[in-house]
Amino acid sequence: MDQVSLDDNQVPIITIHQSKGLEFDAVFIAGATEDEFPSFFSVRDNKLEEERRLFYVAMTRAKQRLFISAYSRDFRGYSKSPGKFINEIPKEYISE
Repeated sequence: MDQVSLDDNQVPIITIHQSKGLEFDAVFIAGATEDEFPSFFSVRDNKLEEERRLFYVAMTRAKQRLFISAYSRDFRGYSKSPGKFINEIPKEYISE
């Protein structure tokens, strides 16, 4: 993965599962909105700890910078809130 990105000047877009064992200077976690990450189904099926572990894996892939985004309205215009895992990050590490 690192070699492909260096050779072709590409930005890899990969899943969290694909990122295990890899590190990147910058990591972007997109869509960290409630019912997306953690997903509605993980909450419903009582698998929140697995989702929390995956969020941790995603965050720890960043060597220098980590960007986490969430959206405030879905495609139907309904209000959405940031995912609960964002609230678990100590405030001194967050800038908005």
